[in-house]
Amino acid sequence: MAHGDFGTRHLKTAERLAAADELFGRGLLPMRLLNRAGDTFEASVRHVDLAPLTVVKFSATPAAVLRTPRLIRRGDPEMLSLIVPVDAGLTVGQAGRETVVRADELALYDSSQPFRIQVTAESAVPGVTTVVSLHAPRALLGPV
Repeated sequence: MAHGDFGTRHLKTAERLAAADELFGRGLLPMRLLNRAGDTFEASVRHVDLAPLTVVKFSATPAAVLRTPRLIRRGDPEMLSLIVPVDAGLTVGQAGRETVVRADELALYDSSQPFRIQVTAESAVPGVTTVVSLHAPRALLGPV
């Protein structure tokens, strides 16, 4: 079982977003991270690899995560992902649809299609939102 931790608190303020975006860009599921909080940005990521599943806990100041067609062409692990906002709402957009996901609700998204996930509500911890996601290979579902 592999695991890892990443945080931005030890970095200079000006370097935090770039470091987190680089981490998201080179992961199993390449994505971009955009800051919606102005100059202040903080993030922490914890992940556990439970092959073939991966569980990720992501906490950050307001941000948006997106997966573009270009990132999909660069690498698509064909994953299905469940996301649960722990303490705030999210908007999840994919395939021309958008839905608001409240705290403790689930949303499913597909790594093979572009998506955008953004925080839509204030969290219980001022300025920080936490989400948990589970990534599973689509092949686990068997033939469709």
